Amino acid sequence: MRKAFGMFVILFFGCGGESALNEDKQEDENCWNLPVAAPGQHIISVWLDPESVIKDDVIMQGLNAFWTSAGIQVVKSASSTAADIGIVYGKGVCKRPVMIGRLKYDYWANLDSIIIDGSCLGKIADYYKKLPAALSHALGNLMGIEAYPVFCSDGVMASDVVKMKNNRIPSRLSQGDLDLFASRNKFFAKRATKTVCYGKWQCGKFSAIGQKNMNFWADAKFETLPIEKYLNDYYKIFGRTFKKILNKQDAVFAINPWDEVYDGCSPTAITYPSLKEVYVKTGQCLEGTGSSESDATIFAHEVGHLFGMAHIPRWCGEAIMQPYVNQGACFSEADVKAWVERDLEESIAN
Repeated sequence: MRKAFGMFVILFFGCGGESALNEDKQEDENCWNLPVAAPGQHIISVWLDPESVIKDDVIMQGLNAFWTSAGIQVVKSASSTAADIGIVYGKGVCKRPVMIGRLKYDYWANLDSIIIDGSCLGKIADYYKKLPAALSHALGNLMGIEAYPVFCSDGVMASDVVKMKNNRIPSRLSQGDLDLFASRNKFFAKRATKTVCYGKWQCGKFSAIGQKNMNFWADAKFETLPIEKYLNDYYKIFGRTFKKILNKQDAVFAINPWDEVYDGCSPTAITYPSLKEVYVKTGQCLEGTGSSESDATIFAHEVGHLFGMAHIPRWCGEAIMQPYVNQGACFSEADVKAWVERDLEESIAN
């Protein structure tokens, strides 16, 4: 078993401002076409690192414990170069028993992998009962399916499942899991659609206990935008205030330009909570008027990831924290629920 995670690139980030994938608005502004999973079997091959105290058949049973009902079958590959994904084992501090990452090894180059922290064995109650759900959650991540806040659904992609610290063990895929599978799965493309309607946007209510101030730094490319005002307008509901400062070293987090990385505006921004960094594309990806609700939404959304807020799927309710630009003048009722249930371990400031 490997001793540490220093040999991997661990991927934890929040993305925002994406185009709504396969969601076409109807004449009624509260109705959308949502994708439906295409029928048929979809095979994903996995390479298992041999250095483990967990038997291979336990891992394979876990990977096939949930997504088979959506037509996914995981099979064992005899070669790392022929596999779609990998399983690798390490030993950390048991902050996250199961993670996803990309290996740096030459013989596993560019292989997205599920990483199992072997130090969690013996530390987590009912470890082997919870492992299948955690593995299936991580497999969902690698299929392009995001976690959602616990209040949205009790399915396998609920954000607490992968930590294996809850007492709730999902028994099957929820409808929310299936909806996300249809819209985000990158292993197949054929999709039908269904029309789903939602209630109108409602501003949320929250009673903040005290106030917490936060200094941030923003690159000169954003100097025409009142980011400080944007953030204070949105986050006053949670008792958070923001002040823009000139010295990056003294800032709690930084907002950087992302223009040089990728072309196009989908996604528009990306956040790395562990680095306390937000990257936003400038130019045509921002309106830049100073009074733009769309621009304000983008910055509020990305800072939400810094506070540990996850994306909220469309089917869970209208929200600023949906994974694409869903502009609004306030945090919605769903956003408030996400704030209450945010991941404090991934938050830059509790």
